[in-house]
Amino acid sequence: MLLRFLFLFLLTLGVVILHFGIVYTLPFPFDKINILFIYLLFYLLLTERGNVVWLAFLTHIFIEVFPSNIFGVTLLSSTIAFVFSYWFHLFYITNRKWYGASMLMIFTLLSYRILYSITLFISHRISSSSGVIQWKELWQLGLYEVLLTSFVFTVLYLLLSHFSKRFSRSIAK
Repeated sequence: MLLRFLFLFLLTLGVVILHFGIVYTLPFPFDKINILFIYLLFYLLLTERGNVVWLAFLTHIFIEVFPSNIFGVTLLSSTIAFVFSYWFHLFYITNRKWYGASMLMIFTLLSYRILYSITLFISHRISSSSGVIQWKELWQLGLYEVLLTSFVFTVLYLLLSHFSKRFSRSIAK
C-alpha cells in the first residue's frame, strides 16, 4: 500500500514536471496541451475510482506552488471539474469507446474552464488589487486547450486501446 502510494506520488510529480516542460518549451498553440488532464483522465478510465479527485487535488497543489494567478483558482476549479468528470463517467458515459472517452475529456475541460472563469471572476470582485480580466483571450486560449488536449488524448487513447485490452472493453465495470 505504501509502495503504491509512493509510486503514484512520484509518477504524479513526474507528470507535473513534464507538464511544465511542455508549457515552457513548446511553441504556441501546442503549449496549451494540458498533460495533467490527460494523465488524470487516463487514471480515471483505468481505475474507475473516485480517488482521481484527490489525485487532481494533489497535482494542482503542485501547480499552485508556481503561481500564475490568485492562489486556489486553478486548484478549486480543477478539483471540482474532476468531481463532475467522475460522476459523468460513472452515470452517463459507461462505455469504453474512443468517442466516449473523448467526450469525457471535452466535458472535463469545458467544466474546468467554466469553473475557472467563475472562480477568477469572484476572486477579482473580492480582491481590490486585481487587474482587468481579458475574457476574450482567456476563452481563446481555453478553446486551444480543449481542442489540442482532446486531440492528443484521443490519439493516445486509440493507440492504447489498440495495444491494451483494458481500454478495448466496450462496457465499463
